Amino acid sequence: MTGDVVATCLLGGCNNPIRKPARGKAGKYCSPSHKARAGDARAEQDGRAERWKSNKAKRRREKRLEGVLWPVCLHCGQPYPQLNENSRCPNPECRRIRRNLRARVNTGAYRVRQRGGRVEPVDAMEVMQDDRGICYLCGRPTSGNLVGQEPGDPQLEHTEAVSDGGAHSPLAIRVAHRACNQIKGRRSVEEAGAIIATLPPVEVDEPVVVVRDLDEYAREMMAEIRRQSEASPSSA
Repeated sequence: MTGDVVATCLLGGCNNPIRKPARGKAGKYCSPSHKARAGDARAEQDGRAERWKSNKAKRRREKRLEGVLWPVCLHCGQPYPQLNENSRCPNPECRRIRRNLRARVNTGAYRVRQRGGRVEPVDAMEVMQDDRGICYLCGRPTSGNLVGQEPGDPQLEHTEAVSDGGAHSPLAIRVAHRACNQIKGRRSVEEAGAIIATLPPVEVDEPVVVVRDLDEYAREMMAEIRRQSEASPSSA
């Protein structure tokens, strides 16, 4: 049986009465939930809650990124975690570029469909990865900038002209320099290659590097993330 009121709840804004218990001392809070809320408030005030949340987020992020590959974005040159087969660079500018590329690819698919050709899903970045960013007509690297307008920038080229019944599929589309693609036109690959071989190489200021040891790079990135986590003041 409880006794007289001896205090009020210390949780701000509560002030519920606290009665003396039959045995032991009276508590500081009117209920376990108010005691927990008061503890959370103290943690917020002294910064412990923020540090705990930050460390928890870091641990969750590190756990999620264990064993994840870090391919390099062909547009901005920065690595990003490949969490699944649909992962792409989260950079807003890179997202805009990908939207433009999808529009171009869809336009190519529409042209083929209008002529009764075969149409299959095509991912511009997968084509770049498959060809390693190298022009299939001259065998030299492109800049990797699929939305650029320079001679050394890459284009997605239908190996067989759409006007000649070419298909729109991953196997029927290759990467080519804009300059080489203009030379090809409606010529065959062999005819275009013979002409290109007589011309000076297409100049590219910064050739793209698509293929690298992703496993080794993933290990390097995980080590760097751990170093940054250990050096962060919030991890103290």
